Amino acid sequence: MKRSLSTERTYSLGDYKSLKISDKIEEIPEELAMNPEFMETFRHLQLMEIEKAYYDYSVVSQVMRKDGTDGERLVALTEIVNSTFSIIDYSKRTFNRPKFFVWTPGQHIIRILDTYIPRKPVYWFGSGYAQALGEDDPQALLNKRIRLENPDNFRNVRGYRGLSDRYAVNVLDRTVAKVCPNCDADVKSVNSTFPAICPSCNSPAVVNVQVASLNKVRVLQGGKQLFEQFLTRDKDTLDGEGNPRGIQNFDIILHVVGSGAQRTAVAVATTNYDVIEISPENLFDTENIFPKFTEEEMEQLIRGVTMRDIFAARRSTSLTEESTESTAVDPEDVKKKVEELFA
Repeated sequence: MKRSLSTERTYSLGDYKSLKISDKIEEIPEELAMNPEFMETFRHLQLMEIEKAYYDYSVVSQVMRKDGTDGERLVALTEIVNSTFSIIDYSKRTFNRPKFFVWTPGQHIIRILDTYIPRKPVYWFGSGYAQALGEDDPQALLNKRIRLENPDNFRNVRGYRGLSDRYAVNVLDRTVAKVCPNCDADVKSVNSTFPAICPSCNSPAVVNVQVASLNKVRVLQGGKQLFEQFLTRDKDTLDGEGNPRGIQNFDIILHVVGSGAQRTAVAVATTNYDVIEISPENLFDTENIFPKFTEEEMEQLIRGVTMRDIFAARRSTSLTEESTESTAVDPEDVKKKVEELFA
């Protein structure tokens, strides 16, 4: 369950007036919310941001007390707001958290959107895949040692993890489904029967939601067998002149049986060739779906440290550096800007 962190301060302005400034951070992952050091650091940063906001307000307020008509003051404030938004750097906020395709037994309808599908060699570490670092990464070296010591049954030896190829691709999920009004999760039927509660948040509110085609971009992950089927469908689905239509130009039905490690899917091309236009901003970054760890972190994974703990350690280490980067306008620049407008 995700948490939130709220901080609020009230400043007295005199004459029975006050200024209340608050800051709220939502959707903090539970593993971070349970880290006291992380939360204490974040709360301290919130307080610093509130103090800075109050200082910015004080600078502008002092300058705005100068002589001038209401119209001139309005122009000044509008200029400050516009200049503030114009210089905010959104380059560090471009990460779009992937939303993944929901697998359930039954039929799913998708349209593949990417022209390039990256292949990533990975190891399975119980809770997720980790990208291989090369032939001599810690897991590869451990695998070699295990094979040398146990040539007949190395796959059954504890610690051995075979290398496999994984793929991730943006798809338009056109499956008929529900969307949970409580947590916004995709709720799909299981062999044509919809669940009575949302699998993500256990809310019963999903019962009253009407079914409809999702028509949402999702990241579909899979192994070599599934993506080889996509490659085959790309080659054998032809137009009237006998040329491949291109896998981005027709829908695919996925017939899914089983779940988890026992799940199998058969990809069948359909005759729906409607044109789909998806803005690039609505696509997810599939290059970094599978996390990449340093050699030291991979050694920790081998020793049994969970990915969640490693990610939490990363955030705790870099939190102060990353969080102190500010996009706020320099108070001196604000003051100078307002003074110029009233000069």
